[in-house]
Amino acid sequence: MIRNSLISVVYLLVTLAHADLNLAPKADAIIDDFLNQRYRNAKESIRTILADDPQNIDVLFMYLNVYQIELVDYESYILHGREFLTSVDSVITVFEKHLAKNAVRRDSAKCLFYLGTTHLMKALVLAKVEEWLPAVRYAMSASKQLKRAQALDTTLYEACYGLGLYNYYVGQSFRWVPFVKDKYEQGLAEIVRVANSPSPMSYMAKNSIAWIYIEQEKYAKADSAIASALRQYPDNTIFLRIKARVELLRKNYNEGAALGRRLAELSGQRDPVNWSDLMDGYQVVVASLDAMGKKKECLGVIRTVEGLNIPCEAKKIEYVQSHLDYIMSTKGKYEK
Repeated sequence: MIRNSLISVVYLLVTLAHADLNLAPKADAIIDDFLNQRYRNAKESIRTILADDPQNIDVLFMYLNVYQIELVDYESYILHGREFLTSVDSVITVFEKHLAKNAVRRDSAKCLFYLGTTHLMKALVLAKVEEWLPAVRYAMSASKQLKRAQALDTTLYEACYGLGLYNYYVGQSFRWVPFVKDKYEQGLAEIVRVANSPSPMSYMAKNSIAWIYIEQEKYAKADSAIASALRQYPDNTIFLRIKARVELLRKNYNEGAALGRRLAELSGQRDPVNWSDLMDGYQVVVASLDAMGKKKECLGVIRTVEGLNIPCEAKKIEYVQSHLDYIMSTKGKYEK
């Protein structure tokens, strides 16, 4: 169950680090809203900056990243993916115009990185809405742009990370094709390299590698990958979700149940409610209690879930419905 790996404060920090303009007056507030998953507030602050400078590529890239991470966090591709793609297309046009008229090596590398990453964002969202051919086309374009950026500036760990993801998932999907297995191993090595680097991108890479380790059933490594991030942001549901899932998979059921409850509690308090995380948390709690044979307590949690007024729109989100199905099937098992 890999969630999109573009989940982190990192791209926001990277944008600020690369930006030529002084965003200091608003940067702290934007970052605070972002870290606390108040995406609406962060986007509104960024829109205020864009009102004065609508062609600023740094701010446009920042806006897209906040928007993208909001989609990922809420798993709301089916609800808001098309709207996001429209925003992406308008920003790509600005990036392409900027690149065409900019001959400065450093600025060209930065713009290529922005353009490649934006193409990668578009590819990921297109895949989520099952437009596979355009998704592949934009993923390939992203790879080319990021390679060009890295060739101009070898210190761009951000480009290395994007290429690592591309190579890993292409290699994973087509490992049976001769020579493609090398891409899988190369991509994994690139992600690990960035995870161990001094770049702020290391947080994003650690998040990615955690989900990869979960896929590979290397749960101790997954736990270790996010440990520092969770210590720094203990109430951030992005990292808490991984930790809760890892404890369940490691059969640390008491810990899994406690973390699942915390995840559900925090997700229910958010505005708007994060139904994907809320149901993720409850699924971990139910699975943990069921595994421990705590039938009465488990049924109590199931009754709590049954009492939730889950909007019909939220049920269109894959993880909301699949977790709800799991919880209801557990109830059916007890009622036999």
